[in-house]
Amino acid sequence: MVLVQSSKLSPPPSLPPTKSILFEPNSHSLALMHTDSSVSLFPCLSFPSPPLPPKPQILVPSPSSSSSFLLIHQDPIPKVLFLVASPYKGGLQILLRFYLLHKENIFYKPQVVCNQKGIAFDSKLGVLLDINHGVSIKIVGSVNYFCVAFSFKQESLCLCGETY
Repeated sequence: MVLVQSSKLSPPPSLPPTKSILFEPNSHSLALMHTDSSVSLFPCLSFPSPPLPPKPQILVPSPSSSSSFLLIHQDPIPKVLFLVASPYKGGLQILLRFYLLHKENIFYKPQVVCNQKGIAFDSKLGVLLDINHGVSIKIVGSVNYFCVAFSFKQESLCLCGETY
């Protein structure tokens, strides 16, 4: 037997219309992608009747091309990471912005260690990939790894992950 519950959510009226959603089941976090390509991030909603707060905890400014939640398993308790990709410098680079869910149920920008050529961390921006953004990119997150699929001249993949 499977028990299914549903709850109606009403986004705050001050936000642009929603075009897609992402839900992270471990933390009950919700991301709303808007028609202006910004992203609203709501951590740790309560169920079964979650009223959305009057404003998101994080509002990621546009443009945002793709986003995903992923789990980081390096401790007994997994951590939730939200990742957003955007074009940077007119699309000559890809900007990755990371938001880690703190144990107090607040997303914050963590420091990211990059030790590979063509990947750099900027504390004000995020991680910059020396890869042309192209027409579109997609991010898919899993456990400890995420994949960036981008198209510039030909389909390409960039697999990134946590190293110990």
